[in-house]
Amino acid sequence: MQFKAFERGADNVDKNLLAVELSFLEKPARHILEQIKEKLDDREYDSIIGDDASARAHTILLAKIIQQMYGEDKKIETHFIQSGRLMREPEHLQEVQKRLMGIKNKLGKKTLIITEEIFTGNSILSLVAMLKNLGIDTDVATFNTLHDHPDDTAEVHDKFKEKGVNLYEHQGISARLSSEFSGLWSATQNPFAVALVDHRIDKNTLQYTRDIINDLANKIATDFK
Repeated sequence: MQFKAFERGADNVDKNLLAVELSFLEKPARHILEQIKEKLDDREYDSIIGDDASARAHTILLAKIIQQMYGEDKKIETHFIQSGRLMREPEHLQEVQKRLMGIKNKLGKKTLIITEEIFTGNSILSLVAMLKNLGIDTDVATFNTLHDHPDDTAEVHDKFKEKGVNLYEHQGISARLSSEFSGLWSATQNPFAVALVDHRIDKNTLQYTRDIINDLANKIATDFK
């Protein structure tokens, strides 16, 4: 499934359609912020780690909003770690561990992990465990939960509770965006679609996408300050 805005090719992206499809991030972002508002008011998070498998746009959006809420009181660090199925690979786990060691001093005491979606939660829990070994507490926020039955969602929540981690979620399907385009592709109508990897986005389109995310962040942050 190709992102509709690219039907006429990468050089002729339908910017209006792009803006509409990126706007699907707003509802889950607001839902997550409502759940963590008290923690944000207390400036509890020192850093954000985005799942760079597919949640770059989601992370940038929430990071910009949270920084506006923090204001000049505190700067929140934002970093990216590629999670997802790669967390099953020993070599990738070693790379992640090395990366975390390199940024440990920037993460502070508590980080908010942001992911596009959670099914079993196992890959994110691997990241949680690595951070815990470094003395860093975590909460997790997800834009999607891909479960057909409430019992499945409850089972995942129990996994996180056993590890002492809060899981904040938007229940339902929101925009599903690929990191290759920093959020320029959506599978909103098909939660099982696979992100494209062979498109190349021109700089003007990428900048336009960032402008959309900035505008959306400003709009949401105003309501939560």
